[in-house]
Amino acid sequence: MSYEIVNQANGKALSISRNVAQGFFGATHGEKKIMCLPISEEVSAGSSLNINVYEVREFVRQKKIPGTLVIRMGGLGDLAMLSSGLREMVRRGEKVTVATLPQYTAFMLSLGIACRVIKIQDIGRFKFDKVIDLRFAVEPKELGQTCKGTWTDYTTKDRSDSFDELLGVYPARKMFEVPVSTVALKKVDALLSDLKGLRVVAVNACMVASARSIPPKYVRPLCRKLANLGLGVVLFGSSQSWNRDLKDLSVYGTVNLIDRTELDEMIALLSLSDVVVTPDTGSLHIAAALGKPTVALFGNINPRTRCSYYPTVRPIYPVGEIKCVPCWDLHPCSSDPGKSVKCMELITPDRITNAVKETGGFK
Repeated sequence: MSYEIVNQANGKALSISRNVAQGFFGATHGEKKIMCLPISEEVSAGSSLNINVYEVREFVRQKKIPGTLVIRMGGLGDLAMLSSGLREMVRRGEKVTVATLPQYTAFMLSLGIACRVIKIQDIGRFKFDKVIDLRFAVEPKELGQTCKGTWTDYTTKDRSDSFDELLGVYPARKMFEVPVSTVALKKVDALLSDLKGLRVVAVNACMVASARSIPPKYVRPLCRKLANLGLGVVLFGSSQSWNRDLKDLSVYGTVNLIDRTELDEMIALLSLSDVVVTPDTGSLHIAAALGKPTVALFGNINPRTRCSYYPTVRPIYPVGEIKCVPCWDLHPCSSDPGKSVKCMELITPDRITNAVKETGGFK
């Protein structure tokens, strides 16, 4: 951290060290007094007579980091899709730094791709040879004024291809890999002790967006149908105000871990599962990267734009069953919290159960 003293009369600044800045308060310079003020204070009228009034400001010297900074906020799924292109950049000899949301820095570090990962709010502390800003880069303007993508790309290309193009590595091999924490594995394995000897189906039953969630009224009958196949069922996810009751749901043959797993534990849970059932969210992309047989529930988005490169993923997609599928997140029907959308209601417990049987080879 460094400081600068700014003369309020002429705006000229003098950079100084920490020690000098601390000793500068109350100092004198020749016969004229020097008064230093914190940036938040104001100088009263007439106070500058025969006084040089300065203001002390902290500033951060930007550290130079060689290579390319890639900026992406988004969610866990976006970062998982982005990871393949980042691996290709590194494979081609580039030094990569990733800036993302604070809650995902540990995840990105665990992938072992970037030379460093920083919080998105710390971008201004560093200088890079090149910056690739992917914030709102693949979302079309139809979804918001700050979005920079095109509708055609959004509705026809797999998002991982769009990321590869923006990173300058398309076409590239696809490399989706996610490490599993041994500590988290032990913890989750203990939580699943009641299901020992059973093949396990992990179901993402709670999401932030109601438009992409399994309707809460479907969760109990789905658990019963899966348990009737002789499977152990594990519910996971983060509850919201409109589906909060699910975290206390108790069903025979089901372990309820809703609101009980951190990110590394969720990854461990998916690695221990025989089949994963998930809507279009981060758990889909993690399960795919782990090579897990996955039933992916798509209502408002065509799955070809999200999981074209996931050979173990089987999508359920009610296209043609109602005219608004896909709406691409424009939601002509209600997507108010607590209200299930029509396309997700078409993906019934029976449909999911049948897909699990086929995907996992269960009878």
